[in-house]
Amino acid sequence: MANARKYKLLMCDLDGTLVGKGHATNRADWQALHNARDAGLMISICTGRSWRESHHLIGDIPFDVPGVFSNGAELNAIATGKTIASHPFSSDIVRQILLRCRLRSLNPIVLLHQRKADDPLYAVDGSTPLHPATADWFKRNGVAHLITHRLDDQMLQRCLRVGLVLDLPTATELTQHMEEHFQSQLNIHLLQALHYDAAILEIFRHGVDKWTGILHLCNYLGIDPRDVVTIGDDVNDIPMLQNAHLSYAMGSASEHVRSSAKKTTLDHARSGVAAAVADLLSARQSAN
Repeated sequence: MANARKYKLLMCDLDGTLVGKGHATNRADWQALHNARDAGLMISICTGRSWRESHHLIGDIPFDVPGVFSNGAELNAIATGKTIASHPFSSDIVRQILLRCRLRSLNPIVLLHQRKADDPLYAVDGSTPLHPATADWFKRNGVAHLITHRLDDQMLQRCLRVGLVLDLPTATELTQHMEEHFQSQLNIHLLQALHYDAAILEIFRHGVDKWTGILHLCNYLGIDPRDVVTIGDDVNDIPMLQNAHLSYAMGSASEHVRSSAKKTTLDHARSGVAAAVADLLSARQSAN
C-alpha cells in the first residue's frame, strides 16, 4: 500500500462498530482513535443516529472535524451539535409515505431537523402504543418526541428520515411496497436492531446515504474523497465501504457487507476498530 500515507480522514460508524450490544465500548478502540489522531489523521463519526442520540457515546476524543449523522442527512459539529448542512425530504414525498403507512395502520416515526434544542427530535404519526423498542430508545437516549395524528407543514419541511420498528415479515413487505411505488425517489434500507428483537425500516430522500454525507464533509474540509478511510458493519454502511479508497468491514458483518469493503477487521468484542487502525497506521509507517 504505497499510497497509504495520503489518507487524511478516518470515518467510523457507531453501532456495531464502536458501540456493541448493551451500548458497550472498548477502551482499546478509543485509544486507537487517539493514536490515529496523534499520527495526523482527522477522525470523526459517520452514524445513522442523530447528533443528539450520539453525543453521550462519543467519549473523550477531541474530534476537531464535524460528524456525519442521521445516515448522511446532516453534518453536525461534534461538541455542540451545531448543524452545518441538512438534507430533508420534500414535504410532498413525506405526505405520500405517511399515507401509505396509515393505510396499513402503522405509526411511522419521523426524525426532525432540530432548529432549537427544545424542539422535539421525533414526531410519531399515530396514536397507537409505541413499539417497546421505540419507547426504550426514546427513554435510553433522552430524546424529546411528539405523538400526533397529523404532522403540520412545518414538521413536514423538517423531515430527515421516516422510520418504522416492525417485525421482520411486515418490514420486508413494506420495504418491497415502498421500493415498487417510489422507485428511485427514496433511499430505503432494512436493519436488524442491534439492541432489540425487531427490524428497523429507514427511509431517506434519494441521494442521502453515509457516503454522500462524507462527500459533503470532504467538500467542507477541502480534502479529496480518495483520502478517506471508513469502518462499518451494517447495510447502511455499504455506500461508504464501497466508495472509500480504503475501508474495513467489522468481522461481525454479513457477507454482503464484508464483500463491500476493501478489508475485514475483527468484530466489536475483539476491538475490531483498534485492529483496523493498527493496520492503517502500520501501512502509513511502511510507506514513509
